[in-house]
Amino acid sequence: LLVSVPSFEEQIDSHGQPVTYYVVHIESTTSNLRYSLMKRYSKFAQLKNLLKEKYPEMESFKFPNKSVFNTQAYFTKERRRQGFDDFLKMLCKTIPMPIEFEEFLELNEHIAKYQKLTKVNDNNKRIDNSYIPVPKDYNKENELINREPQYIKKNNKYNNNNANNNKPE
Repeated sequence: LLVSVPSFEEQIDSHGQPVTYYVVHIESTTSNLRYSLMKRYSKFAQLKNLLKEKYPEMESFKFPNKSVFNTQAYFTKERRRQGFDDFLKMLCKTIPMPIEFEEFLELNEHIAKYQKLTKVNDNNKRIDNSYIPVPKDYNKENELINREPQYIKKNNKYNNNNANNNKPE
């Protein structure tokens, strides 16, 4: 699993106050699963506090401070972004991966969505992380059984249409 914090974004909250979200990018090394999350400083701090109870060695990690002054300054946000990036990379190397880290990354939810989109069964054929239905009367070698396909050309694409016997050449 590759995890990084490549950037941060400024937004205005419901009270008109500026808030900073840190972009967390997650990428699987064993599949094409890739996604990004937006996390506030408080979520990173909450994760650190949960983990330091289980892993006392994390106490030595220099976690970015929550400062009262200069919280909106670019250098403060960039320092935090780099610290969060280092923190998450350290957690990626922890074996086994802490369940709290998996929950922070919303890993199970995104894996489930990915698996749903890439599911392959008797009626679906996987293509580039998506699936497309194929007719039920295809056998496993993708040859038609008991019928010839019928096609009609629309917008330079061939679509199956039983009303027209034109076959693409």
